[in-house]
Amino acid sequence: MRRRFLPVLVACCGVQACFVDLASPEICQTYANWGIVLGVRDARSLEPAGFGARLEIREGEYLEIVEGQLAGQPALSGATERAGRYELLVTKPGYQDWTAEGVVVGWERDSPWDDTCHVRTTRLEAVLVPL
Repeated sequence: MRRRFLPVLVACCGVQACFVDLASPEICQTYANWGIVLGVRDARSLEPAGFGARLEIREGEYLEIVEGQLAGQPALSGATERAGRYELLVTKPGYQDWTAEGVVVGWERDSPWDDTCHVRTTRLEAVLVPL
């Protein structure tokens, strides 16, 4: 379900700003959560290996591609505020492909506010095996 927010800004939650959806009593903070954070490491050295890696996040027709751009990059992130059940593929020159299926990203149901505004980040680690 996609939430629509009216551009009504109110002061709430201390000094943080929140958006109010007038059709719903929920108050949603203005930050966005990654759905997936995937740590990428070299299997031999266990050093971060995100630089030069490519992550494909798929669910049905949805496809998001994330590429590691920074030296020493420890993680690749995507599926921002998008709940679903994903297939992941990590490729990097000189390494075997890494895959995961059935990776679930859900809504923040366990928060004290029963937050349906933001997804709960799913964290995984891909250990890439050199060829």
